[in-house]
Amino acid sequence: MNPFYFFAKVAVLAFLVCCLGGCERKTKEQLLREGIELRNGSNPTGSIVLFKNALEKDPNFFEARMQLGLAYMAGGNYGQAEKELAKVLLQDPRNGEVLLHLATVHLGDHAADKAVKYAERHIREQAPSALAFELLGKGHALQGETARAEQAFRKALELDSRQAGARNGLARLSAISGDLEAARKLLNENLELDPRNLETYYLMLQLEGSAGNLEKAILAGKRLLELFPAEIRAVYLLGLLQLQHGDPAAAGQLASDFLARYPDHPVGVRLRGLVHYAEGEYPEAAESLQKSLRQLSDPIGRYFLGLTHYQLGEYELALNQFQAMLDETPDSSQARLMVAQTLFRQSRFDDSRAAAELVLAAEPDNALAHDILGSVYLAQGDYDRGMAELDRAIAKAPGLVDAQLKKGLVNLALGKPDQAQTPLEEAVRIAPELLNSRLLLAVSYLRRQNFGQAVATLREGLQGRPEDAILHNHLAAAYLGQGRTDAALAELEKAKQRKPEYMAPYENLANYYLRKGQPVRAMAEYQALLKVAPDNQRALLSLASLQELLGDKAGAENSLTRAVAGGGMESFLGAALFYRRNAQPKKVLEALRKGLELYPGQPALLELQGQFLLAQGQVAEALSAYRSLAEARPDQGFPLLVATLVRQGQRQEADEIARRQISLNEADPRGYLLLAAICRLQQEYSQGVEILEGGLAKVGNELPLQMARADLFQAWGQPERALEILGALHERHPANVPVIFNLASLHDRQGDKRQALALYRACLEGDEGYLPALNNLAYLYADNYRDLKEALELAVRAFHQRPADPGIMDTLGYVMVRQGRFAEALPFLEKSAGLLPAEPAVQLHLAQAYHGLGKHEQAKKALDQVIAAGNPALARPAEALLQQIRQSSGGRK
Repeated sequence: MNPFYFFAKVAVLAFLVCCLGGCERKTKEQLLREGIELRNGSNPTGSIVLFKNALEKDPNFFEARMQLGLAYMAGGNYGQAEKELAKVLLQDPRNGEVLLHLATVHLGDHAADKAVKYAERHIREQAPSALAFELLGKGHALQGETARAEQAFRKALELDSRQAGARNGLARLSAISGDLEAARKLLNENLELDPRNLETYYLMLQLEGSAGNLEKAILAGKRLLELFPAEIRAVYLLGLLQLQHGDPAAAGQLASDFLARYPDHPVGVRLRGLVHYAEGEYPEAAESLQKSLRQLSDPIGRYFLGLTHYQLGEYELALNQFQAMLDETPDSSQARLMVAQTLFRQSRFDDSRAAAELVLAAEPDNALAHDILGSVYLAQGDYDRGMAELDRAIAKAPGLVDAQLKKGLVNLALGKPDQAQTPLEEAVRIAPELLNSRLLLAVSYLRRQNFGQAVATLREGLQGRPEDAILHNHLAAAYLGQGRTDAALAELEKAKQRKPEYMAPYENLANYYLRKGQPVRAMAEYQALLKVAPDNQRALLSLASLQELLGDKAGAENSLTRAVAGGGMESFLGAALFYRRNAQPKKVLEALRKGLELYPGQPALLELQGQFLLAQGQVAEALSAYRSLAEARPDQGFPLLVATLVRQGQRQEADEIARRQISLNEADPRGYLLLAAICRLQQEYSQGVEILEGGLAKVGNELPLQMARADLFQAWGQPERALEILGALHERHPANVPVIFNLASLHDRQGDKRQALALYRACLEGDEGYLPALNNLAYLYADNYRDLKEALELAVRAFHQRPADPGIMDTLGYVMVRQGRFAEALPFLEKSAGLLPAEPAVQLHLAQAYHGLGKHEQAKKALDQVIAAGNPALARPAEALLQQIRQSSGGRK
């Protein structure tokens, strides 16, 4: 054993024994005084020992217990602080000081509801106190209740105009609302009253920094350090601001000065590492950042070390750091995006795609994730999907690396195509060989319907290489826009020749033939693709859908078997759905079992498994599938699980699941949504609305609860309230596609077709592939506006996305009926009616097709079902058509 270590250990033990012996000889009052001195001297840990010793002498010595709670609070141990202060409150329930301390503790622990409770209790039971109203304001601000917070802060200032904390609180609220001048005024008033208010300086620094006024923020940081040179956090923030301002020299000097005072302090070492990174000195940056992490292990340090390894091309080391950051902060989209980007650099395209899709599952509007996903698809030769993702990135204001592209894409996203054109043209001029920039420029022309410029831009990029296939494919779109169908078809054939395995031109030709009512020729396109790419999953699944539609079940099953042999979750799902449609339950379960073996926890497979088992009467097995789904995807699984329990008479268990979600996290909307869904199923509409409105006071994201409120009011028979809610949501979230769609569909049901039309269009401007809007708008064009060409285009696009959906089949068939193409409509409508036998609207459309073909007996049978369903809106046209058939048949019934 090291003799020095042994000596030091003995010395420490001897010191502790002496201290303990001294404590034994001191009175509890002496211990209290000395503890307070230690705590005031910034030694809360040492004071805790003395306060505990005082309590050993007298467990009812509530002054010592109060100080013990405050010492825990000073050390950041809010849980212990709350326990000790709660004991004091039990001893002295009228102690207003303890109520204020408890409110402060809960604010430190981000337990806003409890902080508000204690502040309100102090206000009720004690004399008016500026501090109590200040704490109440902070609690309400933490809850997101800005109006209540402002009211409380202003009351605090009425009671004491020098209450700096309340004025700082008001400044925060002003900054959040965007009123920076009001925030600055409040902060300057605080500094006039108290030139050494630390919190005010930090707020000023943050205010100017977040507003982009870096010079003012830097001045505030320097002033803060002049007054409080020991503020380590201020050193770090000032250094980051200087780096952001493009002044690594100043940040480097700051780091050097700090390290001269505190050698090897991790904050100084970290800042020095960031300076190296900003100056492109990546090996030195890696060394400093690694050193700082030994003492200051945090997600930010790991993130920058990961970036450094990425810049050095050390991709595995970069992945290690990003993954470690995700272990600590699983919801960090920044880290997951860098994982996706790093995997892309390693050509691990499937893994990169999975990481980007995880980001999009949580943040559907994340433009960079769409950009990475698009790059993956392009790298894999799937140009159609790649361009679709890049187009989504454009629509969501992307931040791409190239400055010219970035400007162009942002302007496109802001709906300013004229301003987007110039930077995109510049990008093409600088690097004409880059396919992405040329395609984005062409897309911008297509969006503006400048088809001539789109053609010229695309033709200039043709070089006789396989990649020209995507240019030919987009040339076809430009020619179609000009009405030059023959030229468009020729370009699609050229695309197939350039890159025979490229799927997009085959799909576009198939869609063209579907619009022409030629499903056999559409099928031939997929068969042609499969000759050169026999394992193409999407082609096999699309071919199977068309074969089934045309009555070739054996051919459809063969195509699905080939798809399943190649793997892919969609193949197993497609096979299971096919077998379910064709009443082969054993094969349904077998397809799902094999799929879940390869893709355990896959939500779509688990959901279908639960639905099918429930339909088969296997309730326990269905519940098990839904429980597994809830573990993998809570937002998808819990509603299905709860709904099934309620329908099976297990309301109590459903309630317990919902309330457990609320107890786990009061700020998460999930539990309130589940409780409200239970009430909806039980037709307890008033109670459901009350639950959702109670949740709105606690959650940060209002959207899911407000949309659920609107849905409840619709079910309750109060559509005007639903319109009011959705209209207000649309004003606050004008770009949210689900909000727009819900508002559109409600106007549609209420008979306001003009408003519905405008809103459905707005949905597709935000997301051109949004399936519900495609389907509903197609139906609206066909049924109300008689724009049958546009209706068919939309219906085919919807069918292309989900060819086995009976509702979409019905829409496509109905559009063809309105065009008088009864024979072409019939396969779609017969298939839809077979899958939706209880849906009277489908039966009506089928009857119309039969009538058009002179098949009156089949038409009458379908119309009888419509009338028996008892829906007046559908019964009237059914009776009219039935009367017309009888008259044409000589009055025979």
